Amino acid sequence: MASLQRALRESGRLADVTVYEQEMPTGATSAVDAVMVLDIVSCGLRPAGFRENPLLGAFIEFQITMVRSADRKLLWDEYDVMMGRSQRELSAYQKDGNLLRADLEEALHEAGRRIAIVFLYPKGDRR
Repeated sequence: MASLQRALRESGRLADVTVYEQEMPTGATSAVDAVMVLDIVSCGLRPAGFRENPLLGAFIEFQITMVRSADRKLLWDEYDVMMGRSQRELSAYQKDGNLLRADLEEALHEAGRRIAIVFLYPKGDRR
């Protein structure tokens, strides 16, 4: 989630942002104020519009939580589904297997940006 990490760092609101692609090492949580966990629930292709539209788009379904390290209090619990911007016919994905990967990466990038905005600018503080 490079886009999430970059947006959080560039905001200037956090002293440090460290990303682990797996569970944090034992004891590492004591050195931080809070731990944010992003779980990808599912991902793949979905119809990109109405039934008349034969196009598909990549999606990422995710759950994100944040827990304060000191007392394990749940600070944030959010569920969302992010669709990528690209829309293609099924035959395009069948012809080029790399398209699905690229479109899923695009959806994940958009999800990272959305998560950063929601985190940095809670309701009532979004600009």
